[in-house]
Amino acid sequence: ALKLSVLPSDLEARKLPELQTDPVMLKSTEQIAKGRLMPIVPEMRAIWDTMRPGYQSVMNGDLTPAEAARSMQNRAVTMIERMRE
Repeated sequence: ALKLSVLPSDLEARKLPELQTDPVMLKSTEQIAKGRLMPIVPEMRAIWDTMRPGYQSVMNGDLTPAEAARSMQNRAVTMIERMRE
């Protein structure tokens, strides 16, 4: 697990001392505790497809994060509505 920087799926293995002191593993554990499972619904395709142009525009300096977030939200809603027609 440490070699790959991946938290083991085995809950008992996560208790190993070397994982309890590794900062990457500790942060991964925190993230998993706060995270939620991604829904298995077709609408997630619309979410992923609308995110890429938004975050690319932020990285390129074409949009602010707030502008990109608004754009992504609007596009996702539109795409989901189209899927449901």
